[in-house]
Amino acid sequence: MTRSNFDLKEQVRAYWSARAATFDNSPGHRIRTPREFAAYEQLIERHAPGIVGAEVLDAASGTGEVTRLLRRLGCDVTGIDLSAKMVARAQLKHVNDNAVRFFQGDAEHLLMADARFDGVVCRNLLWTLTDPDLAFAEWFRVLRPGGTVVAFEGNWMRPDGVSRLLRRMAILLGRKVETDLPDFTEILGQLPFRDGLGPAELRPRLIAAGFKEPQFVPVKPVTLAQISRATWAERLSLLSYARGRFMMIARRPSQAQQRHTTDAA
Repeated sequence: MTRSNFDLKEQVRAYWSARAATFDNSPGHRIRTPREFAAYEQLIERHAPGIVGAEVLDAASGTGEVTRLLRRLGCDVTGIDLSAKMVARAQLKHVNDNAVRFFQGDAEHLLMADARFDGVVCRNLLWTLTDPDLAFAEWFRVLRPGGTVVAFEGNWMRPDGVSRLLRRMAILLGRKVETDLPDFTEILGQLPFRDGLGPAELRPRLIAAGFKEPQFVPVKPVTLAQISRATWAERLSLLSYARGRFMMIARRPSQAQQRHTTDAA
């Protein structure tokens, strides 16, 4: 049966709402240690220094973990999430921080002014987008010239043989820490990135939205930091995803670059 995009979005919302209460328990979701924070910070400082101390949109902010990271980098943060339950969790974590605001909202339909932010940051969002081209166009719109998109992501949908084996071993060792975890299989089958997610799938879409040549860099330091404080079952789970993880960096051209492109045309 064919469903409308609205119906699919509601399914995605319901899934993440069901996971809100125990989301931080899953390996790799909560940023647990100073070493893990440092690994993320160093990646951003090296590959996307314009994010540091900037006005940033935390797209699909979840329980507010990426916002914790951004605040350590001195950012002023606006977080949005499709799920009201996720927003409530995030607000509790940052209740006394006046430099943070959370709203229920859709990363594909931003109710925000043009050129509002210096950066858009997200983690584990791209694979769940129902309309990635619309999302990238919206992110380009709300970025100031020279602004940066940073996404921490992975190819969760197409694990290789080694990754599948590690996941099975993790389950046997009791990796599943969330009870009554809702099934995402039916939803995944309807999503644009159901067959895989990586540079080959993302680069042309980002360029079509107007971004400069995107960069994709490995995030091995983050994985090593997560493994250092994980149980054996969690380590197997984290390792099963490690081979497909990456950091995506895409920049909106500066005004000078835009003028140069216009003149050249």
